[in-house]
Amino acid sequence: ELFNTSYAALFVYEEKTNELAFVKHSGKEIPFFKINVSARPEPFAVYAMNGPGPILMERLSAYELETRTFFSRTPVDSYLVNSTISIPLVIRTEGVKPMQVGVLMLAQRKVFDPFTLDEFQMAFYIGELLATAISNCRIANEIRVIAETDDLTKLMNQTIFSEKLGD
Repeated sequence: ELFNTSYAALFVYEEKTNELAFVKHSGKEIPFFKINVSARPEPFAVYAMNGPGPILMERLSAYELETRTFFSRTPVDSYLVNSTISIPLVIRTEGVKPMQVGVLMLAQRKVFDPFTLDEFQMAFYIGELLATAISNCRIANEIRVIAETDDLTKLMNQTIFSEKLGD
């Protein structure tokens, strides 16, 4: 339990398909799903990833009224009934456009027990670490593919082909 959080969800952005993939959460079983980032009205997870930055709110419904923004619902939104933190996962490199990699959502199930500003700041730091970890995994995967693939034919290179035959 992360600083009294009763719910956490992680979405990872897939640039090739322009979708947010629901990866993991701490609630009851929700089937895997993806959200089209271009969908209108946009789901809260997409807004949280592309929006104004980290969000600390009391309730999703109150936030919608306050900002006059209404979101299409996903199965995850049913957990956002009390205090919620949403952190866009972004890689920032000097001189390069920021790269969106996903969104982290944390929620309380207890009424009248909002997140503190210290918890909000801690969640932001955790989000930065998650964004870096996701980016590093993607880079490692790209390097593996380059190392295992013949550049001309895009097929497995001889070393990998021989290893697969030996298995």
